[in-house]
Formats: sequence, structure tokens, C-alpha cells
Amino acid sequence: MQIWEIIKEIYKSNPNNKSPKEIANFLGVSLATVYRYQEAPEVSGVIIPTEKIIPLTYFTGDDRLLKFFANQCGYTLVKCFKNNRYKCKDIVNETNKIIKKFSDFLNEISTSLLDKKITKKEKEKIIKEGNKVIEQIFFILEVIKNEQISDNK
Repeated sequence: MQIWEIIKEIYKSNPNNKSPKEIANFLGVSLATVYRYQEAPEVSGVIIPTEKIIPLTYFTGDDRLLKFFANQCGYTLVKCFKNNRYKCKDIVNETNKIIKKFSDFLNEISTSLLDKKITKKEKEKIIKEGNKVIEQIFFILEVIKNEQISDNK
């Protein structure tokens, strides 16, 4: 997927339900420019400037562009909720879910390799599920590192 395709998806659906018109107003650009961001650069002649990506992410609540850039550089993006507190039982429950998902992830790899090759579809699923598990593991690590666990059971 390309940057402009991700932007197109963000315009269609984002956590904060922001429309292209609201996005244009927030970014301080014309509505026409915002629509050109969602087209291939060879068609529109426009690429979203890097200084607009973080404001777009905050405004829409959609981190797909940041995840795309992190992935392109060989990193995994992990969202940190630094001001939240988590109960011990919630962390235990989340950890148990991660163990199950990690087991399912490893099983998916094993199943895919039974025929001694991984198809494109299997590869995409493994990468997608693997990244989800990694994000969840790093989330737990961040909560522990930032001492965000309350004593409330």
C-alpha cells in the first residue's frame, strides 16, 4: 500500500470521524489539496508534506500513516498511553490474551510451512498478526516501564 492509498482510507474512515473538509481546515490547506493527497503523485502532482502527517494523525486519531513509515524503516509503532493507570487484574487478563494470540501466531506459521512454502496471502496474514502481537507485548512493557499499574485488584 502507498501513502496516498492510506490517506484515502483515512478519509473514508478514521477514529475521530473527521471529514476531508474538517481535515483541510485543520491542516490549513484547501479542500482540493486534501483530495489531491489521496491520489497517486503522478496523477495529482502533490505529495502530502511530512510536516502535515503528525497533525493529520492527531486530528483524525488514525495512526496508519505513522505505522506505514515505521514499517518502511524496519520499526514497529507502539502507542503509549502515558497518563493511564491499569489495574493488576487487567494487565494479567491482557497478558493471558497475548499468550493465546502469540500461540495462535506461531501455529499459523507452522501450518503455513507444512507444504514447505508460504504463499503471499499467508505471508500477509502472518505479518499482520505478528505485528499485532508485538504491539500488544510492547504495550505491556511500556505500562510496566512507566509504572502505570495501580494496586487496585
